[in-house]
Amino acid sequence: MDAGDGLDLLRSERGVGAVRGEHVPDQQWGGHHDQDEADVLQDGDNAGVCVQVVGGGDKMIRRRERVLYALSSFSFAQKEFGRLFARSEELHTSDAAAIVEILIAEDRGRPLTPARLAERITLSPAATSTLLNRLEEAGDIVRTRGHKDRRVVTLHGTARVHERADAFYAPLYERLYAVMGRYSAAELDLVEKMADELRAATAGFLDSSPATEL
Repeated sequence: MDAGDGLDLLRSERGVGAVRGEHVPDQQWGGHHDQDEADVLQDGDNAGVCVQVVGGGDKMIRRRERVLYALSSFSFAQKEFGRLFARSEELHTSDAAAIVEILIAEDRGRPLTPARLAERITLSPAATSTLLNRLEEAGDIVRTRGHKDRRVVTLHGTARVHERADAFYAPLYERLYAVMGRYSAAELDLVEKMADELRAATAGFLDSSPATEL
């Protein structure tokens, strides 16, 4: 690689933290530089290339990696709890995942359409329709047409499934709320903002990725 090309490099095997390679003469450093912010390669064809982290140094990259790992670990733990709910109700994992998504959307005041649910649980429209028929026959969900637009169908949990889910999830949420109670409203707002932006960035990447068309 030519040291003067200014090539974009990838920092860390997980691709977290982009870096930029630029040729930097020794005299520009004035004898020293911040090791956390930039490093000059000393050996091989890339000698004299400044590898500078965009948006922070190695410590910042490791901090970001820890945050992403913590968020993904929490998401994984929640999914495991959802599987436990499925087993306790003798439901197929996809059925339980659908019920949880429907109930969460209801609680947020934004009930899901069948198409949106299919995206959330990564099933085809046909498979989602079969799943919904099964849940409706079991008395777990109902499909309702909108008051303003009768063409729009939204999904809702029955009173029975709400009671079962509330009873199962209540002990977990007591613990989660106890943890969040240690933080100020401003800190919680910041966490929510970052999580929303990370989700949007990931969703945007998925929507634009050619791999999603395969």
